[in-house]
Amino acid sequence: MKKILLSLSVVAASLYAVPSSEEIIKKIEKLPVLKSHRYTPVSAKDKGSLYFVQGYFNIPSRGPRPAKKRFATMYIPHDLSMVVYGQGFDAKTAVMDVPYTFKEAKKAASFAWGEGKDEYIVVVDPLCPFCKKLDRDLANYKEQVKIYFVFMPLTRLHPQAKNAIATVMMQPSDNAKYKMLKKIAEGDRTYKNTKTIPASIEKKIEENEYFAQKMGATGTPSVYIKRGDIGRKVNPSIFKQRYAAKSIKKKKQ
Repeated sequence: MKKILLSLSVVAASLYAVPSSEEIIKKIEKLPVLKSHRYTPVSAKDKGSLYFVQGYFNIPSRGPRPAKKRFATMYIPHDLSMVVYGQGFDAKTAVMDVPYTFKEAKKAASFAWGEGKDEYIVVVDPLCPFCKKLDRDLANYKEQVKIYFVFMPLTRLHPQAKNAIATVMMQPSDNAKYKMLKKIAEGDRTYKNTKTIPASIEKKIEENEYFAQKMGATGTPSVYIKRGDIGRKVNPSIFKQRYAAKSIKKKKQ
């Protein structure tokens, strides 16, 4: 009798086994609607009656505009009868799922800098004038913060943004990377000598762009603080509001 019950429990477990991300992607990736819209699924979860899929649209180059990838979330029922694009909510109006965790964002960052306990994700383009101001100001708060930099080059506005990022990323340490970022913010144009971007850095820039979109960054600079398991977007002035007085007081001492 025990053997029969054990066998039944094994069968039941196998019937209700949650498929892996790879299994779901293999099932959905050949859907005509995804292929026709150049959508590439990257990760997927089974959410009961729906598959929660994260990926990106492959947008081809047009004239002077380079090819790019745009993050997007899809909801697909198990029978693959339709594809819903956008943000999903449950019956109680709570967000169905979030596309990233703060831990994942830290891992995706190009480098980390700072000695403090307060952690932030900062999305920047080194040639963005507003980012330059922030990059310079952060030097005042090194002992209070830990910054994880995610790069999002706005190449339509700053054609050499990727060259600037590559110049930063080629530095030998995280401290050296921040120093170069700050030098660029102060007017240094060493990045103009960077003619070729190594493939590994090009790949990292692409990953950063994808993750910045995943976080909901629509411009630079974008700043996120940890709230639970995810990041909450805040105004970049948060650094001045929280730490400026402490920095001034310490300098006087």
